Parts: sequence; structure tokens; C-alpha cells
Amino acid sequence: MKGLSTQKKYYDDVYKRIKTDKISNKTDKSMRGFVARYIKPKYKEILEIGCGDGLLTKYLLKTGRKITAIDVSRIAIESIKEKFRKQILLGKIIPIESNAVAYLSNSKNKFDAIVGSGIVHHIDKKYWMKLFKLAYKSISSEGVLVFGPEPNANGIYKYLWRFAPIVYRIIGVDYTPEVERGTFNMKTETLSKIL
Repeated sequence: MKGLSTQKKYYDDVYKRIKTDKISNKTDKSMRGFVARYIKPKYKEILEIGCGDGLLTKYLLKTGRKITAIDVSRIAIESIKEKFRKQILLGKIIPIESNAVAYLSNSKNKFDAIVGSGIVHHIDKKYWMKLFKLAYKSISSEGVLVFGPEPNANGIYKYLWRFAPIVYRIIGVDYTPEVERGTFNMKTETLSKIL
């Protein structure tokens, strides 16, 4: 997939330097809210796409579900294996290094929920249709597909995102256009057409 090696390299580097163990109260509240709103008690099997080093995974695990956590970053998956060693041994989490389309193309598993946090805009738009079709086939009959939060490219944000390189530099985060280019596709009308 075009851009995948750039994404992989970028996130391997990010997870070598940054750990999401220390989170703000706002992030904690947001993650708890996300899980409470979308992960129903009847959902037992969850696929987390773009798990990173386990920020959302941690909250999903608190619900007692079985989680398959995938990410393109080898470093992120190594971090998951280290952080959640006990849960892995108990079979509560299965960490896999893979991209979403490749994993879903080869998986025969059915999931009650397929979730991702800020991941769709990192997938090349031309693969969105394939991703959503594969996800639909992999969701149980009463399951749910939830991705969020995603950047907003509607309204004024489509202009503000053009200043992302400057903002990223100010806050001390590397900006790689290839990694963030999908941000400009995150428009309501674009997603609605594909879905």
C-alpha cells in the first residue's frame, strides 16, 4: 500500500520516543466516554485498529473483553506486549503487527466491535472503501464499526490544517506530510459517499 512504509517508519520512531502512559484528565475522560458509549456489554470480541502503544487498549481491557490489537508499528506492538504481558498470557489481548486492510483481508474472525482512534486519516483514501467493506464482513450481525476522533477538514478547519507544519513545530512534534495527508479527506461528504 502506498505510503504504508512511511507510516510504519514514522510511528516506529514516534513510539521509540513517546509513551502514552501519562495521560491528562481530559484524555482519560474522553477514552472512558468512548468505551462507555460504543462498547456495549454484549460485545465480547473487539478488533482495535491502530492500537499504538495501548492508550485505548487499556480502557477496552477494563471492560473484560477479548481484544485483537493491530498496528503497523513494530515498536508499538512491542510496547503493547510489554505493558499487557499478563493479559496476553490470559488470552485477553492478541497483539498483531499489521495494517488494517491486510489483516482484515486475511482474517476469518468475526468481531462485535471494530474500533480505532484517529486512524482513518492515516489510511490512503483509495483504500477506505476496501477497509469499510472488509470491516463490514468482519463484524457480527449486531456489531459496530467506530472510528474517532478523527481530524475535521470541514469549514474553517480545512484552512487551519494548512498551518499544521507550523503548529507541530511549535509544540515540538515532527510533521510528516505523507503521514497526515489524509487529514484533508476527513470531510463529512467524503466519508458519507464512501460509507
